[in-house]
Amino acid sequence: MATHTLSEHDLLRGSTRYQVVGDPGSGKTTTIKRLVTRVLAESQPSKGDEWAYPVVLVCRDYEWGSKEVNLAQVLGAVIGFDPEAEVGQTPKVPVLALLAQFFDAGPAVVLIDGLDEVRPEFRRQLERDIVILSDYMEASKIVVTSRSGDFAGLDGFSIVELLPLTRPQVAEIAIRWDVDPERFLARVDQHPAADLANRPLFLAHMLILFRFSGGDIPDQPAALYRRIVRLMLQDWDEQRGVIRGSKYADFFVEEKLEFLAGISYYITVVGRHTIRFDSADLIEFYKRLAPQFGLPVREAARVAQELETHTGLVVQIGDRYEFSHLSVQEYLCAYYLVRQQQQDHSPSFINKHPQEFAVASALSSNPSLWLAHLLLRPGVMEREEVVRPFAYRLGKERPRFTEEIELGFAALKLLLCCASEDLSVFEGLTLQANVGRSLSLAMSYYSIAPTSRRHFHMTLGPERPVADHLELPRGGSLPRAAIEMFGLRL
Repeated sequence: MATHTLSEHDLLRGSTRYQVVGDPGSGKTTTIKRLVTRVLAESQPSKGDEWAYPVVLVCRDYEWGSKEVNLAQVLGAVIGFDPEAEVGQTPKVPVLALLAQFFDAGPAVVLIDGLDEVRPEFRRQLERDIVILSDYMEASKIVVTSRSGDFAGLDGFSIVELLPLTRPQVAEIAIRWDVDPERFLARVDQHPAADLANRPLFLAHMLILFRFSGGDIPDQPAALYRRIVRLMLQDWDEQRGVIRGSKYADFFVEEKLEFLAGISYYITVVGRHTIRFDSADLIEFYKRLAPQFGLPVREAARVAQELETHTGLVVQIGDRYEFSHLSVQEYLCAYYLVRQQQQDHSPSFINKHPQEFAVASALSSNPSLWLAHLLLRPGVMEREEVVRPFAYRLGKERPRFTEEIELGFAALKLLLCCASEDLSVFEGLTLQANVGRSLSLAMSYYSIAPTSRRHFHMTLGPERPVADHLELPRGGSLPRAAIEMFGLRL
């Protein structure tokens, strides 16, 4: 298939609808901001992108799945237009059609950021509504962003992927960070995580560590986050000389990391919002965590204020707050998860948070066995819409897997739960030889005995039993594409 490169200007030209995908930290949200700036700042719009105004919907800001939240209501609120009220005047016209007519009068370009940040059980309806709205549009258009490996192609949308930074671009950014580009690039070239420098967020973190930590750069994304979070906490405490008034201010860096991880966990899992939170949310979560850290409940408001001032970790957006990047929040949440018993989490809970559990796998002391114990439970990661983002993120996080039969059965379960022939989300795992070796080992230990059209049992040999038997979705055998991808010896 022929490919070609598009510019930001190209994304705005014409009526083509685009779905922009990229890895964590590749610049999806930044691209949306740049598109907004281009539309608003151009005094003389270019031919083909003569948009009257941009309309921005940040998916993380809304409680999708609640009765009051759907695409028409959210976009209507953004532009001050109530399409449902208009339905009473024109009852034969669908709500989304009226919304499209409103945008067409501009015409407007609708920018939807972070589709992947909507939970899978609510995302399907949102995706359908986006397609329907786009089909109704005649003069306006939609651009959507989502993570690679965590999206279903939207009907009628052209999928484009953000390009990695080029070497000259990396050098230019290094100069702006007051870092010698030749010395930095020479260090990166010798580094196992050289490809991380191609993503803006990771490059920024690498440059910070290179400049302030003697040139030491971790070789895993999770390790990079760990170092950057600790550096920021240490910088906040020591280099800035900030004096705080609560007992939380007396914590060592490690304790602050543990506390922030707990806050991230409650915001991600318990909170009403996926990412953004306000002081009341923070106070509520503080009260849940305070007993674990010996903190007085009466200092909740003061600690909340201190957390809000963690430069680089928590940032203010209007009257609300969020972690500086979703990946930072996912790392902190995973840091908390990996210190809990897996049995404490239900299969439905695990399935709702595939990204965080993928990162937690990389953070565990024994990723092979931790992953196996996570996955080899009934009901965990048995639906393709959950398996695909989990497998893709797992490959990106580069856990230090060892050759274990349990890891082989865990990988086998993921492969068998993908019904489609497209197994590209597993490419990151194929780069780790121990995953393929573990798969080959596991397949030599079981015999397939079909019990129905949808399930079969794996009966293990007595030498190394994982369980008496293990039931997996999908009937039959491992897809041929998987055998070729992992170079399995059967």
